[in-house]
Amino acid sequence: MKNYLIGLLIGTALLLGTAPVVPATTLELVPSATTVNPGDTFDMALNITGIAPQGVTVIHTDLFFDSTVLSLAGATAGDFFDLNTGTGSAWFDPINPFPIPISTGFPVADFIMSPVTVPDMLGFDFMEFNFVPSIQDGTLVNLTFSAIGVGDAMFGLNDIMVIDAFGAPSFDGIVTSDVSVVPEPGTIMLLGVGLISLAGWRRRRRHIFPSTD
Repeated sequence: MKNYLIGLLIGTALLLGTAPVVPATTLELVPSATTVNPGDTFDMALNITGIAPQGVTVIHTDLFFDSTVLSLAGATAGDFFDLNTGTGSAWFDPINPFPIPISTGFPVADFIMSPVTVPDMLGFDFMEFNFVPSIQDGTLVNLTFSAIGVGDAMFGLNDIMVIDAFGAPSFDGIVTSDVSVVPEPGTIMLLGVGLISLAGWRRRRRHIFPSTD
């Protein structure tokens, strides 16, 4: 189903014709690095920047993360869809390949969670109605994650496809994010105190009950 969807997006864009283009567009996760504690929630944005003059008509990418450290808590469409009003933006559900009209603030968590890849991959698929390209940089989606474990949750973007108004690739690079989930200082201190107390108790126990060996 996913290959069919990507093929549909590419085929639609190619109907617009072809023209040479210098890749320019960058997909960026913001913030690029952050540190949180277990139980915290934090926000992250997937931005598109450096859109070439030809604009973009199709955007696709998959987002990977460590599902033992983070869990998706919510997702809404970003301001990209207000900045490019009049173009008629659509979101393609990876499971149901029919365009869903969206605007800024539209809840999209159900659309980016594929039952095949849950819980460690999110899929993003955008296309412009009426074949009018988006030309303004902006936030594609706002994501909220919950920290459910301790560790380093490096995000990664894969299977990226950005197509301009002529059906040509328009992509230059990505900026990913590294989220570290660490115990709170108080928790570490309590753990240290506990270990010291345990060591002291074991020493006292050996003194009161010396080994008979």
